[in-house]
Amino acid sequence: MAFLRTVTGDIDAAEAGVCYSHEHIIIDPSFTTFCYPDFLLDSVDLACADVQEFRAAGGRTLVDSMPCGGGRNPVKLAEVATRTGVSIVCPTGLHLQKYYPPGHWGEHLSAEEMAELFVAEIEEGIDVRDYNGPTILRSLHRAGVIKVATSGERPTPHERKVIEAAVIAHRQTGAPILVGRSARDNDALTLRVARGNDLWLHTRDVQGAHVIVPGAGESPDARTLADAALLAVHFSSARGQDGAEVAWTHRKHVRKPKGAAPGSVVVTQEKVLRVRLEEDRLEVLLRTEA
Repeated sequence: MAFLRTVTGDIDAAEAGVCYSHEHIIIDPSFTTFCYPDFLLDSVDLACADVQEFRAAGGRTLVDSMPCGGGRNPVKLAEVATRTGVSIVCPTGLHLQKYYPPGHWGEHLSAEEMAELFVAEIEEGIDVRDYNGPTILRSLHRAGVIKVATSGERPTPHERKVIEAAVIAHRQTGAPILVGRSARDNDALTLRVARGNDLWLHTRDVQGAHVIVPGAGESPDARTLADAALLAVHFSSARGQDGAEVAWTHRKHVRKPKGAAPGSVVVTQEKVLRVRLEEDRLEVLLRTEA
C-alpha cells in the first residue's frame, strides 16, 4: 500500500485528498527568526485558525517546509493536525545556509553523516530539540519528506553536499519520484510543481508521462536516474517493449510554447538514456506508487 507519513501517523495515500505541498505552519524562535523576525509563527491557536480555513475550502493535507534547525516543532504540528483534522507532513533535511549560525553542524558533517540524521527522523522520530543539540530527544512524530534548497542557478558546494545527503536518505527510505498520468497532469507537474533544478524525464518520440525527481541537483544519482527513466517508459506508449530511449534534463530547460496543447513542451540541453526493461525493479517501484 502506498502511504503518506504524517506527524500523527502513516495514512493511505488515497486519504490525502487536496494537498498544499509547501507551507510554513509553525516556526519557533530560532536563529532563523532572530535574523528574520517576520518568520516567527509560534502560535498553535493562530496556526489552527489558518489551517481550519484551508480545511473549510476543501484542503485535507499540508506539507510543512521548515527542516532541521530552523524552528521546527513536531509536537506543535501534531497538535494543529489533531485539532483541525488536517494531515500534516513534516520534513527533515536542511534549508539554505543563511538560516543557520556560522559553524553549524551542516558545515562540518559529511553527506553520509547528515544522511544518518535524516534517516533517523524518518524512521525513528523527529528530534524535539530540532537538532540544535547538545543531545537528541526523539519524538513520537516522524518526518515524511526530505527538504533541500538551493540559492542560485547552480548549487554551492555546501548545497551539493546537502543534496547528496538527501539522495542517500532517499535511497534508504523511498523519497518520492513524481509521475504525471495525463497531458493535464504533465502540465501541472512540470509547470507548477517542479523547480528549476529538479530532474525532468520523458520517453522519446512517444506519448507518455513527464517524470520529475525533486532536488536531484546537477549530478543526479545513477540509480535514481535509472529508476525514474524506467517509470517514464512504463507510463508511456512504449510500455511492454524491451527497451526505449528516455530524454532527461533539468526542469529549467523545459518550456511550454504559447498556445501549445496540454502536455506539449520544448526541451533543450537534453541527454538520452537507453533503458532496458527490468521487471523486478519495476515491480518494486510500482509497489510504492501513490
